[in-house]
Amino acid sequence: GDEAITATARILASCLPRDGLLCRLGGDEFVALLLAADEGEASGLAQGVQEAMDAYNRHSEAAYDLSISLGWVFFRIDETTTSRRAQLLAQADERLYEMKRRRKGARR
Repeated sequence: GDEAITATARILASCLPRDGLLCRLGGDEFVALLLAADEGEASGLAQGVQEAMDAYNRHSEAAYDLSISLGWVFFRIDETTTSRRAQLLAQADERLYEMKRRRKGARR
């Protein structure tokens, strides 16, 4: 478990832009903060993370494959940002679980 989380963190960090910030929320959940990102950049980042994950799985000698589900949300930093933090994380979390549901449906 710890090795998989560490490998996932390394993959995520390697895909972030220089001004990106990666934090582990707990368990296997991470949050990345990207400054001045847009939908296209987030989509490209998600694709890059998936490609890096696939490359890791092809070359790893681990007895398991890593997989990832991503969710994201956009917001402007202003005086309401602090009070909206929980709402923003909940929106990103919902998108993450949407992706998980789609992936499980695709495997059936």
